[in-house]
Order: sequence, then C-alpha cells, then structure tokens
Amino acid sequence: MVAHAVTVIVVQARGGRRWIDSDPEEVRRALDAIEATGTEAINELRRMLALLDDPGDGAAPETVRSGPAELGALVERVRAAGLPVELEVTGQPSLRVASIDVSAYRVVQEALTNALRHGDKSPARVVVHYLPGGIDVRVDSAVGSASAPGTVGTGRGLAGLRERVRLTGGSLDIGVDDAGRFAIHAVLPFEGQPA
Repeated sequence: MVAHAVTVIVVQARGGRRWIDSDPEEVRRALDAIEATGTEAINELRRMLALLDDPGDGAAPETVRSGPAELGALVERVRAAGLPVELEVTGQPSLRVASIDVSAYRVVQEALTNALRHGDKSPARVVVHYLPGGIDVRVDSAVGSASAPGTVGTGRGLAGLRERVRLTGGSLDIGVDDAGRFAIHAVLPFEGQPA
C-alpha cells in the first residue's frame, strides 16, 4: 500500500513538473492526487504501526477497507496518475471473509502499481469476479521494457503478493498472456470452499 502510494506521488509530481507552464489545471489535479495519496499513505502507515504496537488484548486495529467501492477509488487514483484503467466487477461481494476481499484489493493494487512503473501507459484492465466460493481477480497491462525513470521499487511486491495469496489457500499466476500482455491472475477461495 505505501509503496503504491509513493509510486503514484512520484508519477504525479513528475507530470506536474511537465505541465507547470502549459496546463495549470492539470497541475492542480496532480497536486490534489498527491495530497489524497499522501494522506492515504500516512493512514496506512498508522494502521501498520498499530499492528506492530498491538498489545495483544484482542482489540482489533483499524482494518483496511476493501470491496468494489474501494477498487473504484483505487482505479480513479491510478487514472489520475496517468494510466487508463478499465474496471469490471461482477457477482455479489461476500462480507463474510474480509481478509479474502483485502487480498483481492492488494492483487489489483500491486498489479496497477507495476503497470504504472513498467508499462507504456496503454490501458490496463481489471476484472474481478465474486463467485460463490471465492474471488477471481485478473489484471493485465502492456508489457514495458524497464522501470520508468526515477521510480524505485523494493522488488518485493510480487513476492509479497505470492505469499499473501498462498496464505489464503489461493493460486497466483504471473506472466505474459497469449495476447502479449502482462497478466496477474489470482483465485482466492473462501475458507474450505473451491472458488
């Protein structure tokens, strides 16, 4: 989450620098996105610190919101950073397994962060299917040749995503699909059910 936010901030700041003389309205939009994304990153850091400071008394720390509305907000932030994104959500979200929904959100977030960093700004596509037994998530984007100049990643995003999906009992496929696009596909089953 924090790495995603910082990536969006860097991309917006870089765009703002390019638009400063020619398009003041675009600069305003970039600054608004930087402010909103920075605020979100601060809140996420606070949630992470709360988890580290958990006194073990059973009180639940603030949880990450997830679901179709939050996916829409994530997609809007990425669009504001300059990457066109198509979003399709089908089926009925289940409120019974929040951790699976959060994992689905993180799959989309990591995939879009990578598309921003490595893609050529061609539209990315996000498809989320809520199934009776779980959630099927697919994100595909143009294959880029290298990281955008000035962007720095930890190199742990996809590895962390694999671990997150593994812990849900799900599966994760990452690679170039038959259409030549970079694709991340996760199947996240609800506990004890096939997705």
